[in-house]
Amino acid sequence: SAYSVKLEDSLKMSPAFDCICHHSEAIPVQSKAMEMVQTIGYLEEYVLDHQLKLTGNPFVKITAWDRQNDKVDFDFCFPVNLAQDIRPEGKVEFRQVPSSLSLQAVFHGNYRISDLAWYDLMAQARAQNLKTSALPLEIFYNNPKTDIHAPQWRADVFLPVIDQP
Repeated sequence: SAYSVKLEDSLKMSPAFDCICHHSEAIPVQSKAMEMVQTIGYLEEYVLDHQLKLTGNPFVKITAWDRQNDKVDFDFCFPVNLAQDIRPEGKVEFRQVPSSLSLQAVFHGNYRISDLAWYDLMAQARAQNLKTSALPLEIFYNNPKTDIHAPQWRADVFLPVIDQP
């Protein structure tokens, strides 16, 4: 499947978000997109039930990455204003995701393979002697349900840097 990864030269600040999230654990990396498809209903239903407006694009924050077994834990999130009369319920949790100094890649292609950008970012970090959290953040700009032309889908992928010299 056609894709491209463009690495940004300089470090960037990733966006900060207040959001509603669904947490998934021990998901094979190649099944991440399928897990998102299976759990997006919880978030969409919550948004509809509470008549919320999204304040940004949906995103995934990797919270654990077991590279030996190729599995991840992650939060799949919709940015919303949490300063209103809403509460977490069922499988929907509230999160505040802080901004962080990061390496950034722009990924174009099917979101099933957006993790390919993670490896490019990790290689870039090694080449620049940067330590990272190894916990990428992916922001999705296209809705696969309505936009069928996958090679044009865009995701911004941020890899937080720690101990910046």
